[in-house]
Amino acid sequence: PDESFIISPKNKMHFEEVKVRGVSLEALWEKSLSPKIKEKIHALKNFDFNAIHYPAFKKGESLATRVSNGMILNAIAKECEGFLGGSADLAPSNNTQLKHSGDFPLGQ
Repeated sequence: PDESFIISPKNKMHFEEVKVRGVSLEALWEKSLSPKIKEKIHALKNFDFNAIHYPAFKKGESLATRVSNGMILNAIAKECEGFLGGSADLAPSNNTQLKHSGDFPLGQ
């Protein structure tokens, strides 16, 4: 393989350490959560994305990718409570603004 794609043992070890530390920190964080929040997280982790009623697209139909992507994101958001996304000030133009959702302004 090309040498530029090989991860050095030192870097690999660093990322393994970060992974272990992350698992530990996540466990501590989960202990601090209320049962209601734990239930919501469990539901999100086990959500069946195949059960979503996605929009149908006709073969050969001319549709901008950003438009079809926006339709798909809104279908997911409609059926998956807690679905998040964002594109800051570009959301309206790239169709990532979800129709039935709110914003998380800076500092809130």
